[in-house]
Amino acid sequence: RGGARLLEVQSACPFRAQAEFRLGARALEEPEIGVAASERGELVHGVLARIWSDTRDQRTLSKLSQDELSAMIRSAIAAQTAVAQRDAQGVMRHLLEIENEWLESRITELLAADLARPQFTIEGVEEQRSISIGGMTLSLRIDRVDRLDDGSIAVIDYKTGSDAEPDAWLGERPRLPQLPLYAEALGMERVSAVAFGRVRTGDTGFSGLTRDSAVFPGLKSPTVRGW
Repeated sequence: RGGARLLEVQSACPFRAQAEFRLGARALEEPEIGVAASERGELVHGVLARIWSDTRDQRTLSKLSQDELSAMIRSAIAAQTAVAQRDAQGVMRHLLEIENEWLESRITELLAADLARPQFTIEGVEEQRSISIGGMTLSLRIDRVDRLDDGSIAVIDYKTGSDAEPDAWLGERPRLPQLPLYAEALGMERVSAVAFGRVRTGDTGFSGLTRDSAVFPGLKSPTVRGW
């Protein structure tokens, strides 16, 4: 059982995939100061899901003043971190406040990148799909699906890590196979763009492939490698 991560781990190391997904083995977690990388990723996904579930399209987002936009982002962050904030004490409370400031800055940057794109509406947020590959049925959760002006769709996967480039899913042993899986599950004929939504200090924005740069500017065209 598993989702896209099953193929990700299998591609990196078949033995690890056997141990993790069949035997249930897990590596011991390394203690971290402040918010762990995995928790940061969940916060980013949760905050963006709240924002787009409320706004539903770029036009609504564009009508907000800067103060209204900032207030909406802070409200989404506060709702997403409410439990952690309630239970935090001492230094951890201060670290969470720093994390909230980081989240606000990065979410603001990604939404600015969205506002610079041609108009789109939200077709799905955290959408559940399944796909059968090689005798396995994988359960997928797609971060975001945008419906573009020409009627096609763009598939977006949020990433806080450093490997969010198209090369991560191309080649014989893809390191991050999520986006091709999502596109296949949604129907390749409908998809005109697939992109990582990078949420990183100094590197926030979109990175991916598109069939038409007019519908999703800034993405690469798959002219050399097949898509």
